[in-house]
Amino acid sequence: MKKKRATLEEAEVAAQRLARVLREKLPDGWQFLLFLCSLGEGGYTTYVSDVHRDSALMLVEEWLVLMRGGRSFTDTDVRSECWCCGTRTNLRIIGPKGRRRMVVCDSCLLQQVDR
Repeated sequence: MKKKRATLEEAEVAAQRLARVLREKLPDGWQFLLFLCSLGEGGYTTYVSDVHRDSALMLVEEWLVLMRGGRSFTDTDVRSECWCCGTRTNLRIIGPKGRRRMVVCDSCLLQQVDR
């Protein structure tokens, strides 16, 4: 017999429990952004996080670019052109300082996010 899908409210309660465990277990200086989803027709998406909204948006933007085949670099690398198209204008560095970061132009960033 097929199990009934839990409600969004049940998933959010479970997510808050996970968040408490993550906060307790993560080493100092580490934060989290955790997405939970129930795929398929009538599916849900929710998340828990202890990351500020602006940082969370940068993390998601970086993740989208990386998942779509973009390349990343570290703070020690110097790059003055977009990884995707090579342009040298309207560049953004995405990703939190001290982590893998990318240089991407506004146009390529918007194309990646819109996909």
